[in-house]
Amino acid sequence: MKRIFKTIGVIFLLFLMMTLIYWLSITFPHLFFQSEQFENLHLYHHGKSVEVRRVGEKALAKIKKSSLYNPDMTYRVFLTDSANEYAYFTTLWRNSGGVFLMYANGNIFIRPSLIEQDRLISPTGTIVAEDRPLNYFIAHEVAHAMKYEKLGFSKYNALNQWVREGIADHIGRDKFDFDEMLENYRNNLPMMDYKQSGLYLEYQLLAEYMFKYKGANVESLLEKNPSETEVKNEMQNLTK
Repeated sequence: MKRIFKTIGVIFLLFLMMTLIYWLSITFPHLFFQSEQFENLHLYHHGKSVEVRRVGEKALAKIKKSSLYNPDMTYRVFLTDSANEYAYFTTLWRNSGGVFLMYANGNIFIRPSLIEQDRLISPTGTIVAEDRPLNYFIAHEVAHAMKYEKLGFSKYNALNQWVREGIADHIGRDKFDFDEMLENYRNNLPMMDYKQSGLYLEYQLLAEYMFKYKGANVESLLEKNPSETEVKNEMQNLTK
């Protein structure tokens, strides 16, 4: 019996050690990357600095437009080079475009990309549509980091998905045609359903509605955190 307990204890200790090593590797992965700094946006990559520069400058310009932007904060973004590398850092979220890991020093990991073209490579190996370039994914994930800094752990995790992702897309996207997306929403196009398309267009539509018609701003929307159903019901008059 003692031998069994000893074996269990050794296995448990090894598990804890492996968990600690993994956590350290995703919290301090800087040694495995080259780095390029754009003010307080730090991009870590395996490519050429000249290729990263254009992407970084575009992403920085987007986040600096947001009222959530804090010049005193440091945003660390790691551009992974392969699907396996991305899966290692993101585990359960390996099929996502990017991940903000609040429990790993706030590090952000972006899936493999064509940095020189400012384009992301999808989980299936295809190139993501140009309306969501690499700089969009960087700005989108940094937006999560900015919201987390603003709200703290409890309030950030209590955000409704449409608020969390709608604001992130509001910050990350280059342009958004409200009337066109409203028409798409009214016609129940698959692109407006996150579960069907994987896109946050519907969530951004709701956020833009709140900004355009309800006098909300990013801060007030985060504070009120209204339900998706509530906002959709309010928007019905615009969809007739």
